[in-house]
Amino acid sequence: MGLRTEHAAVIAAYLEAIVDRDYAAAARLLDDDFVEVYPQSGERIAGGDAAAQAIARQPGGVSLVGDPHLISCGEDRVIVEALLDYAGPRYWMVGLYQISRGRIHASTAYFAAPFPPPDWRAHWVEPFDPLGPAAWTGDGDGVAIGRTEMERIARAAATDDVAIVRGATHPDYRGWYAQSGETFDFEGVTAIDAAYPGGLPSMQVSRVEGESERWIIDPANLPMRVSGGGDTWFSEFLMRYPSGDHYHGVAIHILRRGLIWRQRFYYCAPFEPAPFRADLVERIDPVATLD
Repeated sequence: MGLRTEHAAVIAAYLEAIVDRDYAAAARLLDDDFVEVYPQSGERIAGGDAAAQAIARQPGGVSLVGDPHLISCGEDRVIVEALLDYAGPRYWMVGLYQISRGRIHASTAYFAAPFPPPDWRAHWVEPFDPLGPAAWTGDGDGVAIGRTEMERIARAAATDDVAIVRGATHPDYRGWYAQSGETFDFEGVTAIDAAYPGGLPSMQVSRVEGESERWIIDPANLPMRVSGGGDTWFSEFLMRYPSGDHYHGVAIHILRRGLIWRQRFYYCAPFEPAPFRADLVERIDPVATLD
């Protein structure tokens, strides 16, 4: 499903309000019952007015680097990927926005710091320019997969079941790490996973996003929220390392012929809640499965 023009206009206006720290403009674009979640810091902002206040209070400056990238993820959802400059430090913001009646109803936003490509996997990747437009082109072909199939693929990816994932992957597959400017084919990512220093972290899939949703439990007794429909999916997961550290992850899946054709991955470290918005948020468990 292609991106709706009106949804693109809403997101463009919202990003402009964030850059300008414009309370009035943000408030006009957010539903009264708007809810925004920052899983990395365990913060939830409830209400359009509170969220607009948080935007207006953002200390320092924030600007967009290059163009944001928008893609439809179901009838009323838009995935946004953008590189933000916070007057020095840069972060990739990847978020899922739900738009209803010309206003934003809900969002979940992650922030992923760029990092240099590690030497140990240089053999299996090719460099690319994360700000170059060619890396972001290509939509799904409209062939949707069912919820049951997406659940099966999500379980297989979480448990590193290469055979199942291979069978669900398009022969022209390509994946990207925007944070490090690396791209790879399916054999490359399989080799990277096999050679991962210290072994891959365990994964808990938090959400796979599309149209409607339900809760399931996977064979490892891990909760997974899965919603179905469409040729583009947004999934969130937790990675737990042997040290006990955890990262949040986001994967964007674009399908052709009912197979995973393009993927982009982001790895997002936890961060402390921001003091400037402390009175506007409620705290949630940053490690728990998302509500």
